[in-house]
Amino acid sequence: MKQRAAWGASDGFIIGYVGRLVSSKGPQVLVEAVNLLVKQGVDNIKCIIIGTGENQAGDNEEELKEKVRELKLEKFVVFTGFKRQIVLPMMSLDVLALTSIELEAFPSAVVDAMMAKVAVIGTDIGGTKEVVINNETGLLVRPNEATDLAAAIKKIIGDKALRIEMIDRAYNHVMRFNTAEGATKQLENIYLGAINNGQKHNNYV
Repeated sequence: MKQRAAWGASDGFIIGYVGRLVSSKGPQVLVEAVNLLVKQGVDNIKCIIIGTGENQAGDNEEELKEKVRELKLEKFVVFTGFKRQIVLPMMSLDVLALTSIELEAFPSAVVDAMMAKVAVIGTDIGGTKEVVINNETGLLVRPNEATDLAAAIKKIIGDKALRIEMIDRAYNHVMRFNTAEGATKQLENIYLGAINNGQKHNNYV
């Protein structure tokens, strides 16, 4: 694919990050994880960081770039900057890493990845757990733990069968629950449940 070639990763395994480059989102944890993987000899990888921290509270973009230079990871980490259209870049990833350290209300990037049939690793906090079911629709790791994240990436790289199974289950899950039609159906069921409970309550009043 042209996008992979443009990143210099035609044959490698591509780990992606999509989001704001701020400390609470944890992109620094992904850089640390990549460093650990390279030290372990897992060097056929490319980490694509899509986003910017410009004008954002907690901006750590320049700090991240300096860290990459300091660790001599320029060969392994690519900063693309902000992308308005992320469909093609998302489809070009092998795994998306959602590295949030603080609570994530609803991880839209995870849903986008699952719809694009990209494997997902997320942190075990907030709304992420509602979409990423550990070892079923993706892998969950402890927040702010580069060792855990590196191990999860290594697991996905090394177990192709598991990766394919999780991708298929994740796609089916989001197509059922996270499309507009699926979300509407869930909302209808919530309202119907509330109405029915209210009617039952009134019968006893």
